[in-house]
Amino acid sequence: MSDGSYIRGGGGVNVEGARLGAALALAVVIVLAGCTVWQLVSTAAANSASDRLRRSGVPVSITVTGCSGISSGIGMGIEYYQCEGTYRLNGVQVTALIHGSQALIPSGRVVPGRVVPTDSTSLTRTGPGSTPPPQPSVGSYTVTIILGGLTLVGGAALIVWRHRGRLKLPPPS
Repeated sequence: MSDGSYIRGGGGVNVEGARLGAALALAVVIVLAGCTVWQLVSTAAANSASDRLRRSGVPVSITVTGCSGISSGIGMGIEYYQCEGTYRLNGVQVTALIHGSQALIPSGRVVPGRVVPTDSTSLTRTGPGSTPPPQPSVGSYTVTIILGGLTLVGGAALIVWRHRGRLKLPPPS
């Protein structure tokens, strides 16, 4: 190794600010696009589940078998409860998580519910003290629409910025 080829400390790295900014902006647009798709899929799934429960759900009597307190962090109090219960459908006893309520329900209490016969995970509490499933609507897609709009605006701004020197506008007359 000759003395001229070795640089102690490696020297500096030149970073072009415009290229770095463009790469970061592209990363933000890609993340926004991913969030938009994820939000669209999860909203559509929630609306579909709610619609199935409303159309195909059958009433059942749920016997609460126990509840677990869910806290919001270390050392925090209980924020809500997740309860599990059993119900009989077509002569078969099924145990599942009870949706539609975040309140503590004493073990052994029988509460009204609804379930889609082909989907035991759809078990939802109905009646007093329960939260009704949301009605599918265009309004449930508000966050998706906002995220999609931000993605489009960001992508358009990135394209315009990238091609700003290549656009040749005619001189004003």
